[in-house]
Amino acid sequence: MTDSEQPVPSDGQLREEAAAWWAAMHGEQADALRPDFEAWLNRGSYHRSAYNRMGEIHAFGKHLKEESDLAAPLPPTANKSGRGKNAAATAIFACGLLIGGLSYRQATMQALLPPVQDESGSKAPFQRIATQALSTRIGEVRTIGLSDGTRVILDTDSLMSVSFQPDVRTVRLERGRARITIGADPRPFKLMVGDRSVDATHATLDAEKRNMSTTAVHVVAGDASVTQSGDKTEGVPLAAGQSAAIDATAPTIRPIAEPTSSWPTGVIDVDRMTLGDLIAASNRYSKSQIVLGTADLSALKVSGRFRINDTASLARRLALLFNLQLDTSTSERIILHM
Repeated sequence: MTDSEQPVPSDGQLREEAAAWWAAMHGEQADALRPDFEAWLNRGSYHRSAYNRMGEIHAFGKHLKEESDLAAPLPPTANKSGRGKNAAATAIFACGLLIGGLSYRQATMQALLPPVQDESGSKAPFQRIATQALSTRIGEVRTIGLSDGTRVILDTDSLMSVSFQPDVRTVRLERGRARITIGADPRPFKLMVGDRSVDATHATLDAEKRNMSTTAVHVVAGDASVTQSGDKTEGVPLAAGQSAAIDATAPTIRPIAEPTSSWPTGVIDVDRMTLGDLIAASNRYSKSQIVLGTADLSALKVSGRFRINDTASLARRLALLFNLQLDTSTSERIILHM
């Protein structure tokens, strides 16, 4: 998809994301997060321009500090004219404003978003800015506790941005799937999809990014409503057990069948799911992909309980269920065929 075909993100959203990635790429976890960063950067020219702008801002701030460092130690005898003294005093005053402003900004950002910790106790790399990017690799599922008490289970190969401001908590699922159990906090909580938001307070939500513009939302517990940014009218309510597909480019939301809610365990119950869909769900968890030898096998129906986060075990079980041959001659593919 070209830049002209993709929805253009808002300037504010791009600035927040670019600031988060700038901090990440200059932090201790830069190498680990680089694949996710490059995927974000390759989404289009808007993202690249926003990131480059962050670099320009950083360089400009550094340049001002270097100038102030040169001006500050100027000895009284260096320039005996009143004009020179005034210039030096002005430079020192400007430096004080700059450093003071940066210190205030850093303290404010720290207060807005204290460090996020995952289940291992390690701090996320974005603890000193207002927007964080949470991510997982292929095959990895993380449970992350946010500073407001919210708990996020981030599925395999997923990316979520988190922004806490004094008056609102905002998350945006950029890729993959997540379960969000919202923590008690006086600030409203918003799951953003384009310029729409899923608003909730005491709720557990499943969100799955299905394509560039569509996110499926399922209310596991509690209730929520879908609203348009700036719209003062009452939103579309979603009660526990209800699901909807929200398209950032379409005017309405669509009710959808309830997705499986047991995915955080790695085990799902299916009823007459196609073999192709079951395999696609499992392939998200592994670089070793299950492949069907012929296209007609994809339409076979399957029911039961399956562990989808172990492709090798699933392939063996499916081979037994459908009397298929198993080809494991390559490490990248597990082929099921007649």
